[in-house]
Amino acid sequence: GIVAESPSLLSQQPPLLPPLPLVGSIVELQGLSRTELNGLRGIALSPSMALQQRGRCGICLDDGRQLSVGAANLVPIVTLDGIPGKGQGAFSRLPLKAGDLVLRERPALLGRLGQPPDRRQLKSLSSDEQRAVMSLHDAYVGGASGPTLEGIVLTNALPRGARSDETVLCPLASRFNHSCAPNAEYLWVESILAEEIRAVRDIYVGEEVCVNYFGDAVRQPSGARRIQLQEGFRFDCRCPVCTASGPEMAASDERRARLVRLGEDILRCRERPEEGIAMAEEMLEIMNIEGISGPRTVAQVCNDGFELSLLIGDDSESQYWAHLSYEAHRLGWGEDYPMTRRMRQYAQQPPKLEGSRPTTASTVTGRQRQAKRRDVKEAETKQVLEQGCDFALTALD
Repeated sequence: GIVAESPSLLSQQPPLLPPLPLVGSIVELQGLSRTELNGLRGIALSPSMALQQRGRCGICLDDGRQLSVGAANLVPIVTLDGIPGKGQGAFSRLPLKAGDLVLRERPALLGRLGQPPDRRQLKSLSSDEQRAVMSLHDAYVGGASGPTLEGIVLTNALPRGARSDETVLCPLASRFNHSCAPNAEYLWVESILAEEIRAVRDIYVGEEVCVNYFGDAVRQPSGARRIQLQEGFRFDCRCPVCTASGPEMAASDERRARLVRLGEDILRCRERPEEGIAMAEEMLEIMNIEGISGPRTVAQVCNDGFELSLLIGDDSESQYWAHLSYEAHRLGWGEDYPMTRRMRQYAQQPPKLEGSRPTTASTVTGRQRQAKRRDVKEAETKQVLEQGCDFALTALD
């Protein structure tokens, strides 16, 4: 994967030339004489001075080809616009499908939780890159003092992967606002040292592209979410979920509280795997209703269902859950991702766990009851998966 270098603001252009796209953003090629290229999308690379002077930009297409394209023939799929009371936000300029790449950005700064930012890294950046960093929001600024690097990093730094105490600061990714029902999701890709944002459901033109700032805490009811956002980011969420009417919010809170309980209870179901699988199915349904069926959440539940199905010893059940997990990872990371390949193999030939029991008569009856219910909701499950997925496997790692 070819990745754009550290992000900068709009490149400086001669007066009559259109602005070049932001480095790391995704653009669509339009209006080219080579009509076979029109409609293709790629990543905007850091342009050389010679390209800038000609109003052109290097583009890396999905198939790896690199082209030099005039700015007038490049349409960013997302643009940054001002929002009253929210600073800036990212809005879709072109239709996006679930799984579409929205941004791929190398970090401007690296850090570690609990440690002050390294000012030497900031000084090593270009003047444009330094301005991009220092123009980010500082939720901890106080009194008449202006934003500080410490406050900016504390407000905007992202984890360098799951369960990591290392952090990355990506100025463009930091411009995406939060929603408790996000339509996109952050994903750190260590193999290419880049932060990605991918759509987790279809996004229409003009819709704001929002992410989830606090991981699995998005499952919590509104009161708990409000406290965490205030403590960590100093703002009150105004997403549709948090501004719903009283009865709608109460129903949402009840579903999310149920989701939290199921997530805790499913960990204690190794001796009752059939019950655990029913919990996993219910969790997928709730996440679909609540609009929180993004990568990490859905894939973990699919993994749980797969592990529990192995304990039952029912190959058809194991293949079903392995297929769900495979589709989740395929949509989230692509066919070449290690967990995608592993789950593709398991969907064809499930492994055998030592100590798993053969399917009993009562289990068969349970599977038959579930089969009828599964036929009804198969389309719903497919919709969940098409909204994107991630994984946080433990037992299979």
